[in-house]
Amino acid sequence: MPRWAMLSLLTLSALAAALGLRLGWMTATLDESAVIDRYAGRYVAAGGDRADCHAEPGAALFERVVVICTPPGRPGARHLWAVAPWGQLLRADTPGTRNADDREASG
Repeated sequence: MPRWAMLSLLTLSALAAALGLRLGWMTATLDESAVIDRYAGRYVAAGGDRADCHAEPGAALFERVVVICTPPGRPGARHLWAVAPWGQLLRADTPGTRNADDREASG
């Protein structure tokens, strides 16, 4: 095998190993409490109460948890965030995103 091909193969293997270790570390150290706190913090920053929030296991593919914050007596003001295994946001359903969708549909 040519030297440049071997070097390329070793470089790609090292990058794949580094990425695998990084994602494994993220999965092992990120717990559901940290995910819930992160997205409940968004709700609190918008004027809500952290006690209004809870999480449910994700039902769809690649959903780790779904964080739901609903103000008492106002189910239409529900905030929902679907979170992937490494904490990234998959989808958000909040009054702000619903209003933006309504404006795009009517405009």
